[in-house]
Amino acid sequence: MSLARALSKKSEARVDISDLNKDYMADEKNYPRMVLYFIQLACFVFLLNAVDSQNWYSGNLELDYTEGVPTGTSMEIQLDVDKDSADGDIKIDGFFSYLDWQSTRNDTTIPSDKSSPESDFDVKPLSEIQEDLPLMIKIAISVSSVLMFLSFFKIKYRSILGILNSSLALYILFTIIILAPIGYIGDFDFTSGMSTEDKGESTIHQSFEGTPEIKLGENLELNYIFTVDGFDLGLVNTSQLDTVIENEPSNDHPSYFKIEGKAGMRYGTFVTEYLWVCMVIFVASPLIMSLRERTKVSKPLTL
Repeated sequence: MSLARALSKKSEARVDISDLNKDYMADEKNYPRMVLYFIQLACFVFLLNAVDSQNWYSGNLELDYTEGVPTGTSMEIQLDVDKDSADGDIKIDGFFSYLDWQSTRNDTTIPSDKSSPESDFDVKPLSEIQEDLPLMIKIAISVSSVLMFLSFFKIKYRSILGILNSSLALYILFTIIILAPIGYIGDFDFTSGMSTEDKGESTIHQSFEGTPEIKLGENLELNYIFTVDGFDLGLVNTSQLDTVIENEPSNDHPSYFKIEGKAGMRYGTFVTEYLWVCMVIFVASPLIMSLRERTKVSKPLTL
């Protein structure tokens, strides 16, 4: 019986040591997490200052008539956007070539067989984004502060708030890079100055080719280089109109035109920096810490 009692006491002692080890691990604060949340908080503070004081992006659109009657005519649109404004400039070269083209052509159009289906997708105006973005960053600062508090006192389920904070950081990045440019373009009237009385097509046999280009250096750049060509019905003799419509003529036809263009977006330096911060601080670091905490083996307590 004495041997059984000894084994029982030894088992109880092991249970007590295990419980002490669990208590010890529970009392140990997760300092890496606290440091991460502090860094996230600092990143949002710096981002708020950058959004308030720096240029968000510069947009550029270049169009050059390389073949056809208006050869030599080019147009360039420059746009600068920050928190308070969206200033644009339009520059046109070859104005006399443009006038000659307009005076030579007629108003011939054909009914369009293209239908534009109605869409329920609403583009958020840039003015609203300029107001909402600083507010979102301030909310993210508050969330990061709460995360530090929860981590210090080891309150459960704080990981849910951490996921929310990282998601908010990525949405802020998405807003700056995607939604802000779309917000301006969505309200831009590309048909301004064009006649729409017949609501028809003034070009025929038109083709379009484009190539996207991404540059990631000190400044993030998104470019799209494209070429448009076709035949201007306003330059086609009325006696040849049916023939040109039914059969595409050669490129030496008087109505042929070709436009080479480039649409680009160049973001502020802080946008590129914030892009890397999101990938490292808000995505990679939390993921690595979570995997490490799940696979970590607790060291036994030495008595």
